[in-house]
Amino acid sequence: MICPNCLSNNKNNATVCQNCGYSLIEEDLDLEQAVIKEQEDEQNIEDELAQNNQIPAIEYSDEELQAGDAISADDGQPSEEEQKTISIPPLRERSSARRIPQIVYEADSEEKEYFSDDSNNKKQSPLRTTVTVFLWVLIIAAVIFIGFMLYDRFWGNDNPSDIGGTNGGANVTSGSGSINVQAPAVSLKQEDSGEEYYECVFYGQPGDSVYLAVKNQYYSFDQSGQYTVMLKLSDLVDAGTPLENIYSTNLTYRYRQSNGQETELTLQTPLVFNIPVTQLQLISPQTESQEIFEENYSVVFKVDAGSKVLVNGRDISSSVNGQGRATYNVTLGPGSSEELNIQATAPYHSPASQTITINRSALNVNFTIAANTPRSVNSAAVEISGVVDTSATLSCADYTLGNAEINPLTGAYRVTVTLPGYGSHRIILTATNADGQTSTLAHTVLYLPKEDEYTRDVWVYDPAIVSNPSRYIGRNYLLNGVDVVEILDSPGTIFTVNMGTDEAPEYLAVEYYGSRNIQPGDTYRIFGQVIGSYQGMTLIGGYFLYTN
Repeated sequence: MICPNCLSNNKNNATVCQNCGYSLIEEDLDLEQAVIKEQEDEQNIEDELAQNNQIPAIEYSDEELQAGDAISADDGQPSEEEQKTISIPPLRERSSARRIPQIVYEADSEEKEYFSDDSNNKKQSPLRTTVTVFLWVLIIAAVIFIGFMLYDRFWGNDNPSDIGGTNGGANVTSGSGSINVQAPAVSLKQEDSGEEYYECVFYGQPGDSVYLAVKNQYYSFDQSGQYTVMLKLSDLVDAGTPLENIYSTNLTYRYRQSNGQETELTLQTPLVFNIPVTQLQLISPQTESQEIFEENYSVVFKVDAGSKVLVNGRDISSSVNGQGRATYNVTLGPGSSEELNIQATAPYHSPASQTITINRSALNVNFTIAANTPRSVNSAAVEISGVVDTSATLSCADYTLGNAEINPLTGAYRVTVTLPGYGSHRIILTATNADGQTSTLAHTVLYLPKEDEYTRDVWVYDPAIVSNPSRYIGRNYLLNGVDVVEILDSPGTIFTVNMGTDEAPEYLAVEYYGSRNIQPGDTYRIFGQVIGSYQGMTLIGGYFLYTN
């Protein structure tokens, strides 16, 4: 069955054209018979026209023939003039009993081949093929271009990671001297604290700028055509970077013109920094070897604030306070010793190390100090008790002993030590037996006045004690509303206060025996006594501190 829409051949019983989907049962008609009927109608029309326009034969006389004007009767063709004047009635409209809904025509071989079911034989027009190829070329070129731009933006040289995002699409040229600009002026300087830095003066045209990766920032030139940048060691390395005595680096920067063109340049001379050594100062003990006579001993030292501190590989950085003061406690039995290796590394410093040895003397004679011996007293006399060899005698090099009693059966002893004044006292007792063997023990006691009585009997501060402390030793004073200026390096807690003004300071050193955590900037009301000098300043024993 032939489809009236696309002229494709279909099965006789098909209801829809398999090529174009046209309905074959829309009208109840036989397509082949319709084609034959149409051809018959066309033939009938042509026959009628032929009969109506038939020209009758014309007879010519002898005269006409002789004149040469006659034409052969067998010719039957009109003259040229007659042909011009013959009128043919108009074709009458075709009539058909049944009208075909679609125009049916015989497809030529090329069309049949194109509309056939064999898709391999279908052909496209040359114009359509050219347009299709051109569009695909454009699509592929666009994809390649976009991919290149994305790579160049995020991974190429045009991504300087500037905080303002001002470098999109810049063209960067590596190498020195590719742009005619004056070389920066670089000079090494030092702050008041001793820290070194480089002052770099960059030159350029107004509107241009330089980008420093170490600062992650662009610096734009004003009308003066220059910009000064200060570079410290902290700008070039991380705080945890291990450093030795010298650090050297080549500084690379990028010169950016106002049109977006960038050139990468390098300073001709490297930046060289002298790396300072981390501070490591022993406070207690002050030497590399210390003999002790007690079970517990506190090693006190000072480092730069923020240092990482290791003692025998153990990290004690958390014990370093804001002023860099650190304490490490050692516990030793009689006759034992311990070697301590202290390592300290401050940020942007080279490491420092110190090794000290703590020795505890052996007890050659049976000798102990009772655990209930007082650590703090309010009177000058302190009683020390314990057990000692029955044949031993007790002695004390720095203090006066009195009322020594030793039980000849048990060795229990009791002795009184007289303290010369207020403050902290380390009492060292030695027991010597009949054979001359000795044992030495130490006991520390804090002697403070009675708070009630002491705070009611003090002098108002006299500026004269700053210049002549020896004249006022033993006199009690009230330092009212004073600020802590600095914590000094000492085995105990000693800090300074300013009793004058910023323009005319009057510094006093105050030794504190309590448990307060003293910090610079704290304000206290101090009841104390002049007890001597320390580092060229009058030393006050600060026995009682109160916050205002």
